[in-house]
Amino acid sequence: GYIFRNEQDVKDVISFIKSVKEAYPTYVQYAKDMIEIGRPISDKTIDEMNKYLKQVVDAGDDYYLNRYFENKFASLDFLTEEQKTAYTLEMKEALQGDFIQAHADLMSELELLKGNCTKEGYLASAGQTGKDYFVKLLQDNLGYSEINMDEYIAYLDKKINAANKGINSVLALVGRFSTDDYNAFVNIATGKTALVEGTPEELLVYLYDFAKTIVPDLQTTPEIHISYMDTTVANFSTAVAYYMNSPLDSYDHEYITLNPLYLDDKNETLSTLAHEGYPGHLYSYVFAKESSIHNVNKFMKNLTFGEGWATYVQLMLYKYIKDNSKKSVVKNACDYLYYNQLLSYLVYSRIDAGINYQGWKTSKIKSYMTEMGFNASDESAAELYYTLIEMPAEYPAYGFGMAKFVDLHTDAKNALGKYYNEVEFNKEILSYGWVPMEKLEEIVANYITKQKSFYGIA
Repeated sequence: GYIFRNEQDVKDVISFIKSVKEAYPTYVQYAKDMIEIGRPISDKTIDEMNKYLKQVVDAGDDYYLNRYFENKFASLDFLTEEQKTAYTLEMKEALQGDFIQAHADLMSELELLKGNCTKEGYLASAGQTGKDYFVKLLQDNLGYSEINMDEYIAYLDKKINAANKGINSVLALVGRFSTDDYNAFVNIATGKTALVEGTPEELLVYLYDFAKTIVPDLQTTPEIHISYMDTTVANFSTAVAYYMNSPLDSYDHEYITLNPLYLDDKNETLSTLAHEGYPGHLYSYVFAKESSIHNVNKFMKNLTFGEGWATYVQLMLYKYIKDNSKKSVVKNACDYLYYNQLLSYLVYSRIDAGINYQGWKTSKIKSYMTEMGFNASDESAAELYYTLIEMPAEYPAYGFGMAKFVDLHTDAKNALGKYYNEVEFNKEILSYGWVPMEKLEEIVANYITKQKSFYGIA
């Protein structure tokens, strides 16, 4: 998605590639600083990082960025042939020298950091200091000046119980299906059968129609380009896709990158395109760019607003498909996917607090997952533990954020009744950029008050 508009952009990206030799050692220092405050990197994570770094080092001259930049520079019409040759050579030297060497050096430095992550309970194992640090991270990521952890955990538990009831009610209905309908339901739920057929590009067209039911049209019509991760990255990435913000002054092109290893689940591909693209991250960012808010507000973002909105979009997509289908199997499958998404992200958020604030060990994670209806094992519990200790207080951006967006929409619907308009409501909450959740609650409260006054609602 990096846009080359002039020769300076070419110089900048070469400088960026060279800079990793100085930048990577700062990560090592950061990791050492984290050890000092009781937040070390686990040996498992170091091993996974080094697998990726080794693949880059072993690729050497064949590393995919060599081909990428050679082709990219060759296509730039503002460069002369001599400049193309010179910059391609300079980039190759930067990649094969500074870039590859930086990866090799980082591998060696990371190996020396092993053996520091030995206590289960992660941040909570550091006592009150660790717990306070987790709460601070949570406040920063959610966007609240203060969080009462008892109330926060109670909120998650309440939402988890509600999602559990929802998914169990769906499964009870499915249990009475005929064999054919049951198999059809399973195929949709596992992504073997698509709710909407089509290539990623065709699915985007479907999402444009869906978007009209929840958001206003954009003033501009950027062309959305879909590309795929290189195998080197895809093999080690847990991301199904990602969206890279375009420049603030660019309205013509937007870019979404898909992980080709995750495309077998057809419904996850559709849902992810809605989350990352339209009307999720890409839409909300372009909408903000078109608004009159200060440029700083367009790129200074609250993680929970961004992910809360994008996951809410996914939930509304399932509702849209359900409302537009006449097949009971499809309707029940949409309900299942709706509640499964809610439950999964909320459970991860709850375990995040369990580990880092309450000191949960993997045995507790396993029993909790089993209680929630997941097929948990010692291995899956350990995998989840190591995932969450590397990103404390980040999953709540998805779990808590999604639940909170549902709540705020429900509050507005209940308060305004027949005067509630989904498109107008979302236009209001997206008009300020990705604000902290504390600010979003204020925006929603003010909107409801103004609308009730306008329509004369007591």
